[in-house]
Amino acid sequence: MKNLLNKLYYCIYLLDIKLHFLSNKINPFFYLPKIPFLKKRYEKLGVDVNEEVNKVFTDKEYGFSVMVSEAVLSLTFFQILLSVIFIMLGILDIRVTLRKEYFIILALSSYLFCYLLVFKNNEYLKYFKRYASWTSFEKRKNVLLTLGFILLTTTLSFLCIFYFNYLFHHL
Repeated sequence: MKNLLNKLYYCIYLLDIKLHFLSNKINPFFYLPKIPFLKKRYEKLGVDVNEEVNKVFTDKEYGFSVMVSEAVLSLTFFQILLSVIFIMLGILDIRVTLRKEYFIILALSSYLFCYLLVFKNNEYLKYFKRYASWTSFEKRKNVLLTLGFILLTTTLSFLCIFYFNYLFHHL
């Protein structure tokens, strides 16, 4: 389970980094430091602005992509828990009034679960080193499987919510 969550986390991280570099191509602010007078100014200061921005995104310990990946992994696990609970409520035919406190408890428990298995003491960095040796085919395959899994999980959670809402109001 720990390996699977870390693999999902790494693939989400790779996907977010690819999206960041893709957005650099269409981001007009990315090209501002290439204006001659700004370029001279930054060269004089010894700073490459775009490189610094990329460091902020790609840093594996405190980078923005790590934070985004953490949120996506926790949200995905939250959706899995939510779907399982709704399926169990439907199977057992239990009528429950859903309150926001239930969702908050579920969100906190899903984050805590992910924290204990992935984020605690930067445990994921060991797995990142192991997964860094993947071939480009393995990376592409695992990222596509992760993307499909996240889309499937999101779809399942929405279907469960709509089905539970239908059962609650029509039966």
